[in-house]
Amino acid sequence: MKRTFAAVVAAALLAGVATAEPAADKPLRTAGEWAVSLDAQGHVVALKQTTSLKPILGEPLERAIRGWTFEPGRIDGRPQPTETTLNVSVVLEPSGTDGYAIRIDDVGTGGGIRKLPTLRVNPRDVREGTYLYVMRVAYDRDGKVVSVTPEAGTPEVPSGVRRNMEIVMKGATFAPERVGGQAVAADVVIPMCVSMARNRMPPADGACEWTPPRKRSAIGSGQRVAVDPAAKLLSDVIGRTL
Repeated sequence: MKRTFAAVVAAALLAGVATAEPAADKPLRTAGEWAVSLDAQGHVVALKQTTSLKPILGEPLERAIRGWTFEPGRIDGRPQPTETTLNVSVVLEPSGTDGYAIRIDDVGTGGGIRKLPTLRVNPRDVREGTYLYVMRVAYDRDGKVVSVTPEAGTPEVPSGVRRNMEIVMKGATFAPERVGGQAVAADVVIPMCVSMARNRMPPADGACEWTPPRKRSAIGSGQRVAVDPAAKLLSDVIGRTL
């Protein structure tokens, strides 16, 4: 929710629909996702956004992505045309009096999420609080989940919450990467968060986010990080400003 809100606000500010307020001097963070097709040399040959970034933000990102180079997947050691899901996290930094510069904060490739069922928790099962549970999920070539296990370092959560989160994740389906036309089974790491409060206050900033090892940006509940994606970014873009 936090990322989606930032995307809407940033798009409005960039389009000049809203005027700058005291909080507008702080960077805004958001992310976009694209289905990307690569040729055997790792060049982008097709690109389709699967999120809803406004054109004023999505279009410059897409122009940049089309110039990036990737390492495609391989079959028997030989590079092959590859289809992957690309996630790009950006920071919108104040630039001038009424504009924002787009800085690439993090990039990830891998399979995408097709369906993630809604998490339901009985309030009688847990005490008031915020619970974050990080799972490693393995899926097969059809995108069906074959195992769900706790990721190393995940925070402890009540057994009932953990059980419900694992049940939800077992009902998820994925869009595997494809290498040379063949779907690839893979592992992903996904955090899931639930907050229980009588006053319906949102969780504290960062309480429902998790920062994967060797990654710059935290990810929110229901987002994913591929463990060993077939396609990998080669271009040095982290920290670059568009």
